[in-house]
Amino acid sequence: MTKKSKRFFSLCLLAILCLSTTGIVASAAENKAVPKYTVVEEFIGKSGIIDAMYVPQKDDTIDKEAYGRAMDKLLNRNTTVGAKVGGTYNISDKDSLTHNGYELYSKFSSTIEWDLIQSSKVSGSSRASWTGINPFNADKITLTDKITFAGIVVSVSASGPNWSTTMQSATWTASQDNQWQIDHIYSDITCVGYDIYIKQVTTGDFKFGTTYYTTSAIDSQWL
Repeated sequence: MTKKSKRFFSLCLLAILCLSTTGIVASAAENKAVPKYTVVEEFIGKSGIIDAMYVPQKDDTIDKEAYGRAMDKLLNRNTTVGAKVGGTYNISDKDSLTHNGYELYSKFSSTIEWDLIQSSKVSGSSRASWTGINPFNADKITLTDKITFAGIVVSVSASGPNWSTTMQSATWTASQDNQWQIDHIYSDITCVGYDIYIKQVTTGDFKFGTTYYTTSAIDSQWL
C-alpha cells in the first residue's frame, strides 16, 4: 500500500469513527431528553387501556419538545378504538397562550364512532402543557375534558377514575402541583340514545404564583 493510499484509508477510518461517535452522543442526548413518564392512574379493560393519566418524571433537564413528541406517539398507540359499523368522525383542537415568552396550551384529538342509529363512542387523548423554563414547572396545572352529547340521550357512561357523568355529558378533571404537563388518554366514552351532535372542550388551567391562565380547545361534530 502506497503512502497516499494509507493516508486516504486513515482519513476514511477517522471519518467513520467520528460519525459513529456522533451517533452515540446524539442517541445518548435523545435518551436524556426523553425520560420516562410517571403513570398517575391507569384503568385497564378487555380491549386494553381504557383511561390513563401520565406526567413527566421530575427532571429539570428535560427537553420538553422531545418529550412531547414521544408522548404523542405513546398516546396514539395506546388509545383503543374498536371496529364498529357506522360513521367515524375525528375532532381535534389546540388553544395556547404565552407566559414569560413561552407557550402554554391545551389540546385534544378524538375519534367518534357512531352506529348510525342509537349509540356513539368517543376515544382519544388530551394534554395541558407549559413549555417554558422560567419557571420550569407551573405551581399547578389542571386538565379538564368535557364531552357533551345533544339529541334524545338516554344515558352517558365513562370508565375510569376522575370521570363524572350527567344525562348529556361526561367530564374528566385532574390536577398536579409543581408539574409542567398532564397527558390523558380515554376510550369508549359512550352515549346511548339518538344523539345528533357531539362537542368536546378540553381546558388547561395554569397557576404561576398569583398569575392564572386558562386555555380551551373546542371542536364539535354533527352526526
